[in-house]
Amino acid sequence: MNVHAIWVCTAAADVWGGENSIFSKWRRHFSDFQLLWTELVTILNKESIELTSFVMYHLWARRNAFIFQNQFSQPVTVTTRAQSELSLFREFNTANRSRAEGSTTSSLLGTWKPPNQPFVKVNFDAAFIEGNDRMGMGIIIRDHARSLKACLHASRDHIHSVFQAEGVALHRAMVLGLEKFDR
Repeated sequence: MNVHAIWVCTAAADVWGGENSIFSKWRRHFSDFQLLWTELVTILNKESIELTSFVMYHLWARRNAFIFQNQFSQPVTVTTRAQSELSLFREFNTANRSRAEGSTTSSLLGTWKPPNQPFVKVNFDAAFIEGNDRMGMGIIIRDHARSLKACLHASRDHIHSVFQAEGVALHRAMVLGLEKFDR
């Protein structure tokens, strides 16, 4: 991920340096995302890390909307959206945790089996938005120790069916696997 776009540039600094922001006095220059993230997780508590993740996502989405769709949004909009989605995320996880604790059936998480060493397992899913001819996809690659090796989420336009969406997601999962692990 481009650390400049989500942390260093003026547009990002306007968001991080906003009123009542815990980041207003933080240094702005990091050579890469991993150094920034290491500092964040060392200093911040879990709740602040979660909010930071959502703000970073919305900064990236704001950047893309400006570049590709010529749509500008105010810095406060980024923070407001991030807080709103984080609230929904927490509410959803709380409801699902409560439901899972009361459930006697096995969940999808309980049925996942790791691959044999030295292989990796590639899981993918697609969602089709009928009427918009749009899809979303998610791909996760894990090894025998359940360690995350790669992940990707993306959307595509001009998709006309669930079958096509699943095919596009499968193809992208295979390409990602080859990009990361073809030797």
